[in-house]
Amino acid sequence: MLKSLNWTFPIILILILSTGCARMKVLNSTRTVSPIEVDGNTNDWPTDRIQLNTQGEYDLYVSNDDEFLYVFIGLKNNQLYQNIQRYGLTLFFDSDKDLRRAFGIVYPTGILNVLSDIPGARKEYLENPGWSNMPENKRLIESIEESMDERVMIIQRVNKRDPVLPVPISTEALKAQSVELSMDRTASVMYIEMKIPLVSTRARQFAIDAAPNSDIYFGFEVIPPSLEEIMGDDYRADDITQNARDPYGNRLQNNQQFNPAMYSQLRGEYSRWNRIRISK
Repeated sequence: MLKSLNWTFPIILILILSTGCARMKVLNSTRTVSPIEVDGNTNDWPTDRIQLNTQGEYDLYVSNDDEFLYVFIGLKNNQLYQNIQRYGLTLFFDSDKDLRRAFGIVYPTGILNVLSDIPGARKEYLENPGWSNMPENKRLIESIEESMDERVMIIQRVNKRDPVLPVPISTEALKAQSVELSMDRTASVMYIEMKIPLVSTRARQFAIDAAPNSDIYFGFEVIPPSLEEIMGDDYRADDITQNARDPYGNRLQNNQQFNPAMYSQLRGEYSRWNRIRISK
């Protein structure tokens, strides 16, 4: 009997801990009484603004008035910053009545998404580590980086069968819908600011559709290319250690154990979700 109890207690403890971890912490948006200018800094944000991600890889401020949700993100982790430059940053804003990943904005879109429009460039960028160092390709990537704040993509889904497919859209078209974006960056720091309508109308079709004092689900994701795309369409799981390369182009040795979850981390996959309560 005692032996049985010794096994039962750890199992119960694990279940309690896992249940607690599954709960998403509710973060409160700060109420603003005047519109916030979207310019990549927090100078005109409420003085009582709350930093919602104090222990994370990025600073997060969220505020709202009756019409708009304002979001400010300051990246603090250099590796996360580099991965966002490569693969883009997807921010999801889902009302509590929607399916997850129903409405999202990809900003910046990342180098890889831009290269997808150039025949063969995406494949070479992923498979050939030296491709980016060729003079003409280096100039191409530099031009993409310089215009990063001008490119944006949007995601809209109405049912779970719809793919999470970003569609390019101009910043001018978004601004006409009252969605405003701004980016300020240096070699090591990136600040992103957004203004998004809370309720959709005919003139504001890109909106969260969240009521005051309701919760929205805020997703912060970096989505790198799939393992199949990096390794090739016809790779076999049983011999992957013989043909695989790490994210830096080095061939994995036969005695190296291949761990898909660890590989996802190495190639830059990142996902954080929070519930944010809209202030009245």
